[in-house]
Amino acid sequence: DGRAIVAGHIETGSNSLYLRPADDTEWRVVANTNGATNPGFSPDGQWIYYDRGAGAGIYKVPISGGPALPVAMPGGRAHWAENDTIVYQFGTEIYRVAAAGGDPELLFSSDSIPASRPYLLPGGKGVLFGSGTGGAGVLNSRILLLDIEADEVREVVPSGTQPRYVITGHIIYGHGDQALMAVPFDLRNLQVTGTPVTLLPSLTVYAEGSSQFAVSETGTLIYDAASDNEAGGSTTTLVEVDLE
Repeated sequence: DGRAIVAGHIETGSNSLYLRPADDTEWRVVANTNGATNPGFSPDGQWIYYDRGAGAGIYKVPISGGPALPVAMPGGRAHWAENDTIVYQFGTEIYRVAAAGGDPELLFSSDSIPASRPYLLPGGKGVLFGSGTGGAGVLNSRILLLDIEADEVREVVPSGTQPRYVITGHIIYGHGDQALMAVPFDLRNLQVTGTPVTLLPSLTVYAEGSSQFAVSETGTLIYDAASDNEAGGSTTTLVEVDLE
């Protein structure tokens, strides 16, 4: 709901998750999240879910603190959607599992279409995902839609990665030119209804397809602006200010 921010941070060689209220500047470490990456919130904001290692498994931990509980192993790059359903990637396939854990369901597998960073649309009728990142380069990644009921895949936009649906009726996504893009989308008919536009001309998008932004269910956006490094990354600038 935009009231808190969770992010990964490396301290003394170990990666963990840190949490802070959106209106504060103080971060606190989230216990039991050693090795965590790709964090997100449950729809009710009471849980943080994350990957542990490179696709080794998906875990969840209460926002108030507590033990980390396994959800799916192996797997990673998940999205916790409505109705306590989580979709995630394992290899180049897409799976669906209950947030409480259990037996995962294979939603998509293809020898010719690798799937990455799935996102389950509201209503549960379709899954957005990127395809083609890696050796082909992030500019060649497409955003595709898996229509679950029709059991078919079709292209949403020809170049993009890490798609998300937002309450304005748009799909927003990272572009390999280091930008955040949006395209209008009809959720009922699962169809694009317009042309893509640039929301932010500066966004860090890594070569493997990770776009450094997140958006809350209420429409609050946080992002990492792109550096001069075309492959994405971060730079540090020393700035002098007048204390008077």
